[in-house]
Amino acid sequence: MKKDFTFLDAIRLVIKNKKLFIIVGSSVFIISIIISLLLPVYYKSTCILYPFNPEAYDPRNVDKATTPYGSSFDGDRIMALAESRDIQRYIINKYNLVDRYAIDKSDVMADIQVREQFIGNLKIIENEYSAIEISFMDKNPDTSAIIVNDIVSKIDDLNKKPLVEISQKIFESYEKVIAEKYKG
Repeated sequence: MKKDFTFLDAIRLVIKNKKLFIIVGSSVFIISIIISLLLPVYYKSTCILYPFNPEAYDPRNVDKATTPYGSSFDGDRIMALAESRDIQRYIINKYNLVDRYAIDKSDVMADIQVREQFIGNLKIIENEYSAIEISFMDKNPDTSAIIVNDIVSKIDDLNKKPLVEISQKIFESYEKVIAEKYKG
């Protein structure tokens, strides 16, 4: 006949072995404090982006643009830009993350290791308000904030690039028309 283990049995076990529980509990507490003091402190910086609708800022589409804020398609475009290799390469090279993460440059896998560590410190998500949250963790709070701001700046440049190029081509074509009109 099997006897079930009850709550009273558990209390009796603790009372009987209270010295063992105190020693184990105290040693676990002390070890956890020591480990927590040895771990490095990381600082997190976050920027929240609201994607914009490029058509809303194109002078040719003033009558069509309904809202300056983007759709889910625009949010996906921003996410793709934020996670792109161009931005990763730009940040890794600009801040010399190979040295910052103490990775051996002569190692064949150095590029992969630095990219993996960078991606491990970077978090890009879409929140419940359809905004893009870009977070970066670093041992230095200033560096963390600067890198996040640089990522956002680079995303903005890449996001506006097609619109700027089109506007520049339109301007140049108008410039040619005006120059030909007043030339003769």
